[in-house]
Amino acid sequence: MSAGLTRYFPTTELAQIGDETADGIYHPTEFSPLSHFDARRVDFSLARLRHYTGTPVEHFQPFVLFTNYTRYVDEFVRWGCSQILDPDSPYIALSCAGGNWITAETEAPEEAISDLAWKKHQMPAWHLITADGQGITLVNIGVGPSNAKTICDHLAVTTPGCLVDDWSLWWLT
Repeated sequence: MSAGLTRYFPTTELAQIGDETADGIYHPTEFSPLSHFDARRVDFSLARLRHYTGTPVEHFQPFVLFTNYTRYVDEFVRWGCSQILDPDSPYIALSCAGGNWITAETEAPEEAISDLAWKKHQMPAWHLITADGQGITLVNIGVGPSNAKTICDHLAVTTPGCLVDDWSLWWLT
């Protein structure tokens, strides 16, 4: 089955993926690129984001926070649930790693999230979604700078508006 699929849907060859435009080394010819990344790179990165975070790529918001502390995740989820219940808040839903979708109609939202489905993913994400797509994404990158580099490389294709890590905010705690 899978051998037949690769004839029509070949896997991405990493050697053929180019970041020349994003890296500033693209030399324009008669044609100019439509985006910073070629289609193969975008496809590969979107698939990796889905794999690493356990959430649909469509749920990523333009403002992305990184953490490696579970307590920050717990507080983000608690705050996010309170925002969803607030009728004056712009936030309408919380998308969680493992496929949980929380809205104002969800009974006991914090209990629904705490089923530990997020532990199946290397860098689980939570997306606090607004109707106009200007929400916040929190990614728990775990331990190590290699995870931070990996997720940032893949997030680059989504052109986020702002990336903030909790290491630059250490003085707030």
